[in-house]
Amino acid sequence: MWLPIIGWTFAAALEQARFRPMVRTIEQQLRERPDTSEHWGADPPRQEIAAAVRSLIAEELGWPNDHFIPEDPFGIAFWGHQQGCEDVQTIMRIEEHFSLRLPDSEWERFWRHGTLGEFVERLIRT
Repeated sequence: MWLPIIGWTFAAALEQARFRPMVRTIEQQLRERPDTSEHWGADPPRQEIAAAVRSLIAEELGWPNDHFIPEDPFGIAFWGHQQGCEDVQTIMRIEEHFSLRLPDSEWERFWRHGTLGEFVERLIRT
């Protein structure tokens, strides 16, 4: 019964090859963006929270920088494109950093339909 092991390894390699062009496109867009701090408004608490979220996302998920804007889709910014579990680790780091615990249903809502700006606004209300 060695065939399933080979099958899973092959499937993982194919998935990486399929998603790599998308990851490169996102990485290129981030590299080409100048610093995006001014996109997050002039309100100091919003600036501070947005900077922390952007930094954690870039650090945990391996993006080339933290030049995210409020309109960026949450699901793309939080995409665990390297090994597959980075998104969960990032969520745990954010919950730890902000001393909060959001229900899974709320994380899923952001993942499917939210933007980073909406997520930051949610953190401000916490």
